[in-house]
Amino acid sequence: MSIPKILIVDGNSILNRAFYGLQGSRMLSTADGLYTNAIFGFINILNKYMEEEKPEYICVAFDLKAPTFRHKEFEGYKAKRKGMPPELAMQVPVIKDVLDAMNIKRLEFEGYEADDIIGHLSLCAEQNGLNAIIVTGDRDSLQLASEKTKIKLPVTKGGKTETEEYDNNGVFERYGVTPLQFIDVKGLMGDTSDNIPGVPGIGEKTALELIKSYGSIENIYENLEKIEKKSIKDKLENGRELAFMSKRLATIDRTTLNICPMEELKLKAYDTEKMYELFKRLEFKSFIEKYCLRQEVSKPLTNMAKVKEIRIIEDQNELDKFAGFLEDCESFSILYMLDKNEGNTAQLSAAAISVNDSEAWFIRTGKGIEENGLISSFKKVFEDPSVKKSGHNMKDFLVYLKRKGIELKGLAFDTMIAAYLMDPSRSTYTISELAQLYLNTDIEAIENLTGKGRNYTAYRDIPIERLSVVSAEHSGSILMLSAALDQLITKNDQIRLYYEVELPLVEVLADMEYQGFKVNTQELKNLSVELEYKIEKLAERIYYLAGESFNINSTKQLGVILFEKLGLPSGKKTKTGYSTDADTLEKLASKHEMVGEILEYRQLVKLKSTYAEGLLNVINPATGKIHSSFNQTVTATGRISSTEPNLQNIPVRLEIGR
Repeated sequence: MSIPKILIVDGNSILNRAFYGLQGSRMLSTADGLYTNAIFGFINILNKYMEEEKPEYICVAFDLKAPTFRHKEFEGYKAKRKGMPPELAMQVPVIKDVLDAMNIKRLEFEGYEADDIIGHLSLCAEQNGLNAIIVTGDRDSLQLASEKTKIKLPVTKGGKTETEEYDNNGVFERYGVTPLQFIDVKGLMGDTSDNIPGVPGIGEKTALELIKSYGSIENIYENLEKIEKKSIKDKLENGRELAFMSKRLATIDRTTLNICPMEELKLKAYDTEKMYELFKRLEFKSFIEKYCLRQEVSKPLTNMAKVKEIRIIEDQNELDKFAGFLEDCESFSILYMLDKNEGNTAQLSAAAISVNDSEAWFIRTGKGIEENGLISSFKKVFEDPSVKKSGHNMKDFLVYLKRKGIELKGLAFDTMIAAYLMDPSRSTYTISELAQLYLNTDIEAIENLTGKGRNYTAYRDIPIERLSVVSAEHSGSILMLSAALDQLITKNDQIRLYYEVELPLVEVLADMEYQGFKVNTQELKNLSVELEYKIEKLAERIYYLAGESFNINSTKQLGVILFEKLGLPSGKKTKTGYSTDADTLEKLASKHEMVGEILEYRQLVKLKSTYAEGLLNVINPATGKIHSSFNQTVTATGRISSTEPNLQNIPVRLEIGR
């Protein structure tokens, strides 16, 4: 029978680790400005160890601001520590709310640090026949290691997070002292992070040697005369009081607290409704999916998504009547559904249109309605600027209509562009995500119907019963999102930015994509031949300088030539071999002629494959032009990006690149 476990988490330590580990170029945050990187990282770390250990008991210990007995003994305790950044401070109460929703007990007591709570609980667990697993980023907890208590330290090595695990034997193997003697080491060497002074001039190496030899600080001072090295003896003599005080400060108090609430710490079922509301507010879609919260929480949807009447239009006469009806409307929202055909041409397979939030119209091309019939019916209303249109990612639809000879006028709102203004750091802006975020409404993601990659299903192949319902909910959501986001734009004083810059830019980018640019295909082919000749000549030169032929494109073979045969200075060798990336080679360029030749070889190979040949592959056969896609909602800075091809990556350092 296995021994039950308790997982004890050092809340402040792990929250700090998560905060600084998930900063990167920009921190995660919600649309309303709440930073969430520490919360997100904390939950991930918690999940990892819960899944690994499968504990029967769990709790998280937190520090409080009130001074502890350590502050009272030594006024300078933790005095040099910087205050908590406001971006982290705002996340502390939220992670506590998350833990409460997960029914994980939080423990915090005035006058005691989280370390003391952890020390008390681990001792209590041992006395009650449990094994304790302590998750912390603080090595002070190594003094608690025993046969029944393990310390798990998440550490970053080579850019990856790994776990160092210590029981009493592990501490001895690593440091050559017992867990309790680790306190004495700390007493001698001090701790700059906690501002524990230690003995001035005594570092970790000397402290470890002294404790290995004498066992404790007390024993060192009883045998001070036996220490032969005068400089160390003098330092110890002068730092006697500091040594004993530092040991007291470094000792985790395991006995003063009068708590041992093991029954309260049993693993309990999550409060899924609270978790769902929290994760929705925090925009943690991945955690909503991980914990299956959508399925577990029975949540009423808005009237818009629940009672909408869906009118399916199935023949051309009915469609013409509906188009006439739209011509008399002030506005409508449209969800267009384009499928790609051979030659990268688009086909309008279906559309859902909402004029109000109680009904929607669904049209699918096919037997009763031809694509051109749909377009010709709607041409007048699409080109009427007095009928205002709202949609989502309207640029692609504008390009499609231009190719059909229609100029869409009266574009009043694009929910994707507005959502980007609210939060430019999001990676996706799907309608279902935005409905959940801004309307508090759950609708099925239309992406669930189409799938991705090899599992992609064209709109024309999705059963009409499902597609009509989901697309109608989406067109209704666009209508309501337009109103909700317009209010936020006004509140944020972004009216000019949105209506005079970003929204008109949709039409400008659509024009750019539609127009494309001409390509001199023969010149590109000539350039490809020229590059091939230069690449071959460079390869011959490289082989000559290396003294042998080898695969220049093989990192492994190139590494052997540069660092073993030619003896150039290398970085650390990994399991896969030497690094031969651009940074490494540029640092070595002055060391050997061959390195410069390799850098030029790589540039020419990239030019040939990515541009001379790559551009030929993206020429539209119908227009003879390249039509790059321009993206308005990709970069957090507002910069436009382009894809297929990426026009911003053409290398211009070399004359041939220019």
